[in-house]
Amino acid sequence: FIALVLEQLKANSASKRLSVAMLVAEWTQLVPESVRDQFPASVRDQLLDLLAVRNDSTLYYDEVLGLLTHLSNDCRVLVK
Repeated sequence: FIALVLEQLKANSASKRLSVAMLVAEWTQLVPESVRDQFPASVRDQLLDLLAVRNDSTLYYDEVLGLLTHLSNDCRVLVK
């Protein structure tokens, strides 16, 4: 289960990342704190790393990538 969750969070799909983030958020509400503390630190760190928004990186979601490519091509044509 953890491997599946982490794999979906690595995707560039906004809907996949949002769905998994909502699942993790709901899980933290339902699971007792004693069980949450037993969660492996390495997995917890990976989850936090994947969910964090960084100022030094740009993430293009699959849902808008086609539009950005089209916009980029139009800009190149306009500049020429």
